[in-house]
Amino acid sequence: MDNKEIIEEIKKKEIKMRPRWHFILRSILIIALGIIISIIALYLLSFILFSFRPFPWLPFVFLLIFIISLEYLLKELKIVYRKPIIYSLLIIIFLLFMLGSVLNRVNFHERMERRNLPGTRQFYKRYPKRIIEKPNFEIKRIRRL
Repeated sequence: MDNKEIIEEIKKKEIKMRPRWHFILRSILIIALGIIISIIALYLLSFILFSFRPFPWLPFVFLLIFIISLEYLLKELKIVYRKPIIYSLLIIIFLLFMLGSVLNRVNFHERMERRNLPGTRQFYKRYPKRIIEKPNFEIKRIRRL
């Protein structure tokens, strides 16, 4: 099709152009929703790492749902949709695991459990935290002669 045919199709079907602000607002909403989904997925992943003893299947299922929905949202962005899906999926999973490990390392869930926020009490009671004994090292000074 050449340009004349395209213009005729537009005139026949009364297709209207959308303003620029429409696309900007759409991108902003996609990014904001992506950030919210990422934060929830990060929380769920760090919680799974926190209570690994009895494997928490329900948070794991929600984590998978959030990762898939995040991938779907990111495919709407210009930067991501041109790349193969496996690349963006691996990057999402890698970033979530890295940040989830950081949250687990800084004892995020122990702090949340101690605060007794309403709504988190039963959540943390249902999945008891794993108990890992930390090695007890003695540091001895070596005297120099």
